[in-house]
Amino acid sequence: MLAPRVLEAWLRQAQPGDAFEYYRGMLGPARSPLGPIKAERQRRALDRLAATAWGLAESGRVHLLQRRAGPCSFSYL
Repeated sequence: MLAPRVLEAWLRQAQPGDAFEYYRGMLGPARSPLGPIKAERQRRALDRLAATAWGLAESGRVHLLQRRAGPCSFSYL
């Protein structure tokens, strides 16, 4: 699981048009206690990463995108 600092470090050196996949799967269910990630620690780490990405988008620093990766799987960019 990526740490939010990895996303922030990537952003510091990113150029316009660059993309960073911070999660692959189904993010909403993965963040839920009833989802596929059973380990509380991993789920909290994913939640922090997703919250960091959302905060960067709200501040206008990035655009968040989803790309279908397969059945019931998406790349979160």
